[in-house]
Amino acid sequence: MLSRAALPLLRPRSLTLASRLSFAQCHIRGYATKGPVRPEGFKKPSDFIPATQRYHQPLRPVPASQTQNLHSSSSAFAQSQPNSSSRAGSQKPEAPSTSKQNSEPEVESSQPLPDLRDGIPSEFNTEAQPQQPLPDLTQGIPSTLDAELNQARRRDPSSKESLNITEEAADPQSSKASDRGGDGLPRSSYVSTSDRKRSALVKYFYLSVVVGGLAYGLYMGRDWDEEEAASHTDIPNGYSPALVYQRAAARFGSTMSYYKDPVTKKLLPDAALMDPNMPPFTLVLGLEDVLIRSEWSREHGWRIAKRPGLDYFLKYLSLYYELVIFSSQPSFTVDQIHRKLDPYQMVYPLFREMTVYEDGGYVKDLSYLNRDLKKVVMVESDPHAARKQPENAIILPKWDGNPNDTTLIDLIPFLEYVANMGFDDAREVLKSFEGKYIPAEFDRRQKLIREKFEAERAQKKSKKSFGGLGSLFGTKSQSPDGMQSLTEAEAQGKMIWDQIRERGHEMYQRLEKHLETEGPKIIAEREAMEKKMQDEAMASMKSGMFGWFGPGSGSGEKK
Repeated sequence: MLSRAALPLLRPRSLTLASRLSFAQCHIRGYATKGPVRPEGFKKPSDFIPATQRYHQPLRPVPASQTQNLHSSSSAFAQSQPNSSSRAGSQKPEAPSTSKQNSEPEVESSQPLPDLRDGIPSEFNTEAQPQQPLPDLTQGIPSTLDAELNQARRRDPSSKESLNITEEAADPQSSKASDRGGDGLPRSSYVSTSDRKRSALVKYFYLSVVVGGLAYGLYMGRDWDEEEAASHTDIPNGYSPALVYQRAAARFGSTMSYYKDPVTKKLLPDAALMDPNMPPFTLVLGLEDVLIRSEWSREHGWRIAKRPGLDYFLKYLSLYYELVIFSSQPSFTVDQIHRKLDPYQMVYPLFREMTVYEDGGYVKDLSYLNRDLKKVVMVESDPHAARKQPENAIILPKWDGNPNDTTLIDLIPFLEYVANMGFDDAREVLKSFEGKYIPAEFDRRQKLIREKFEAERAQKKSKKSFGGLGSLFGTKSQSPDGMQSLTEAEAQGKMIWDQIRERGHEMYQRLEKHLETEGPKIIAEREAMEKKMQDEAMASMKSGMFGWFGPGSGSGEKK
């Protein structure tokens, strides 16, 4: 008899009907453990729970309504069964001892337990699905996420895709935010006073920004003054919306030009202030991928290489051109590179601050050079940098670092020819070479003229053989001062550019001798001038920092 066997094990507090039934079910199904059974306070609750419920159903307290139903059903079942004493026959239950009655109080017997010897009644059988095999716990504790998600979906069918399994189905939670809280008040009632003030300040800030922007736009669209009217003759004064907008746009454009245009309108000093013996032509050379190449590697970091023949190229052409090296990098980045390339200050350095920013790149606008564009030749590797004056530019392939490159040396004869043949407009000569690689094309034309010259010299032996020299280049040749006469040159088989080249080599040799003797002095003067400028700048900075202490503060001089 289960009920008699369990009575001696009861504690002073009585068992509820639900606890008795749970214990009875576990014993009938074979889940009872060895040793004394303790429905309350046992060490391993999992031993009394079926596997299907252990891993797929979370433990929850039994609602009061179900507990009442169990009490009522157990009372009805007890009344329908005959007396246990008559079914037992002659076996009369033994009365408990007096000591047991004194030590433990009697259990309430107002609702007798059902007779479980014939099986569990159908109304108490809670097994709803077939028993699943027990998990293999040697592989670790199995995941219960899927079971918890399924149970959460059963609680709230409207949120099937929700992963929120921590809320009860009775919670007033939906997929969309409600306009009211749980107590029926609007959500604005839950906003604190500081949050309301902060929100109001943000609205006032945006409103002030809009009003201030409109006021500033109207101010920028005001009428021109005398100086502005002279520079904007296409936009008259007036207060129509179109004119106000045009004047405001023009003023905004002039403001942005500070960031896009060069720092000055004249990148080179006036020609009238220069040496009267200065060459008439100006040669603008790009720095990156034309004269040098920069590369970075893990082993060496940044390394800069000079193009082969660069030193000879600069010294030789300085005899015929005003040289300018125009870089698209900031001055503080390439200033030391310029010092290495031009230690004797024969070249004007220009930097990114002198370029025009346009269409995502830096353009070298030659109109800011303060020179006649008819006498300007530009050598560049980036077509975007020469987009303002493409007719003045010679576009060369980018130097890839090849140490056997001869592009600069091959270009010298053409540039020498342009500077010495007395052309009025260098752009006309460059146009005749449009679409061709100039060093190779010039060499081809030179060979054709030389062949014609040799044939005429052999036939006529006269000066008229020089008539075809300028025909291929669209101009007439002129003999520079100090050169050998044409008759003498013809007798020796020399053409006019041969004489120019001989004269150029003589001048180059004199320049080399001059730099050998005067070069150290030039470098020392340059360093002294830079040191003086640095000292003046430092003194000016100190006076600005300590000037508010009084006159003479921070000067470092003792009076």
